[in-house]
Amino acid sequence: MYKILKKAGLFSLFGVLLLASCNKFDEINTNPDATGKVNASLLATKIILQNLKYQGRDAKSYLSDNGMDKYIAYGNETILSTQYNYLGATDFTPMTLVPNVNSMLANAAGSQMENSYKGLAKFSRAFMFYYLTMEVGDIPYSTTGLGGKGDIRPVYDAQENVFKGILDELKDADGFFAQGIKFNG
Repeated sequence: MYKILKKAGLFSLFGVLLLASCNKFDEINTNPDATGKVNASLLATKIILQNLKYQGRDAKSYLSDNGMDKYIAYGNETILSTQYNYLGATDFTPMTLVPNVNSMLANAAGSQMENSYKGLAKFSRAFMFYYLTMEVGDIPYSTTGLGGKGDIRPVYDAQENVFKGILDELKDADGFFAQGIKFNG
């Protein structure tokens, strides 16, 4: 019994010492070379690449979704599901672009390239929402990107309203690009 109590006491003492020794490492673990704020041009690069790679995919995916696969021959390839009208399911992965767009706008605020970044943001949102509404139909458009503010149940907008919003965003993007300057990204 004495050995059990001795071991329990040693483990308790070890646990208390271990927990008491693990605090105030913030100043030691802070990397002086790391940034606390991401540059808007870095986010712009990510946004542009995500759009150009057709929602994060490659050029072949662009052809298989938008070309008529029945008339396009791929050498040394397997059968594509779209050749036989098997379209499968889709998801809302393209909406991962929205937080980057919001961060880019927040970080570009007040800079001389702000209008250029606003134009890119509006165009990227319109591009992403166009392909998403064409794949899915009704999508959460007006309340997209509010999850960080506690809105985890977005309202699905009718496809007609989504297209009206897309056209408005494209008009805004045109205006911002007309006022903007060449930007990094």
